[in-house]
Amino acid sequence: SGVMFGEDWLADIVEYHNAKPYGPGSRITPDGKIVYSTSADGNGQFLSGFTRGVNDVDWYGVMYKKWTFSQEHNVNVSGGDEKFNYYVSGAFFDFDGLIKLGGEDLQRYTATAKLNSQITSWLSFDFNMRFTREDYDRPARQTDGAFSNFSQNAWPILPVEDRNGHYFYSSDASPLGLADGGGKEISNKRILLICRQLFILNR
Repeated sequence: SGVMFGEDWLADIVEYHNAKPYGPGSRITPDGKIVYSTSADGNGQFLSGFTRGVNDVDWYGVMYKKWTFSQEHNVNVSGGDEKFNYYVSGAFFDFDGLIKLGGEDLQRYTATAKLNSQITSWLSFDFNMRFTREDYDRPARQTDGAFSNFSQNAWPILPVEDRNGHYFYSSDASPLGLADGGGKEISNKRILLICRQLFILNR
């Protein structure tokens, strides 16, 4: 009474761990017995991974890439003389993200322009402009609470796939929530444009 993992369940976990990969959600023992990452009830319905899962999965390996690619490019042009000078720059940043499931991508575009002109001995003109656009694409399920739920509920025994090769749903630890749960959305897309014109009277 009160025991979460009984002897039979632990024996199944060890058996699955020692077996070799065979197919989606299944392995094969040295004597040819096919074992599954979770059991089914009398009606053929898969039991919850929390109820009878026997997997030994590294969930952070399932969720995160081992490495990712990012790139940043910058260009700027400047020039002028005593009465007029300018500076124009642009940058592009692209980050492929760390999440394997559902995909993740961040792109940022920035541009800056500065103009300074001494129009007359008593009148100056300054112009500053900055443009920023950021597009962040991620799984819709990847909310602020997704990672805390995942760290609490992603038990190693939970199946990743069922016997048909589909992602197995196990509450907040499910890869299904990231891969297929609501698709993707652009969570942060903004355009920031700041213009300033300044006339200075020199007496």
